[in-house]
Amino acid sequence: MEGLAMLMRNASMCFVAAALAGTGLAQSTGGKFESKLVFESSHPHQVEGFNWAKQQALACAFNGDQVGPWYEAALPGRETLCMRDVSHQAMGAHALGLARHDLNIPKRFAENISEYRERYTHEGRDREGVAWACDFLGESHGRGGGYRAR
Repeated sequence: MEGLAMLMRNASMCFVAAALAGTGLAQSTGGKFESKLVFESSHPHQVEGFNWAKQQALACAFNGDQVGPWYEAALPGRETLCMRDVSHQAMGAHALGLARHDLNIPKRFAENISEYRERYTHEGRDREGVAWACDFLGESHGRGGGYRAR
């Protein structure tokens, strides 16, 4: 039990350190983002894993598209934003310095709330701001538009 308590305490300290270290903005150089967030451990595999995950996350951050600053938050390669996935990734993105992205993305969802869709918005959007073609069938499919069953 003592080992579990120590593990939980160390994990908590890592999360606090990550939250504090990531308060700086991620910098974009040559179209790629860099973050000041670092992870230190006496276990080199943990550091390697963290650095790999950090680079993967930063490679999914973008500027200059129709939707403004955003990061891919869906299945890899879809280049889309999924409301559910954004909610899971927002804290990590903030720790990496992508706060501007975190502020912009919910606005893109909110701007498409409509009375016609019973105050709902589209679940997903692509980098051009268009509702996912694979999910949204169009406004002509009855009240609120038509969505494919999942």
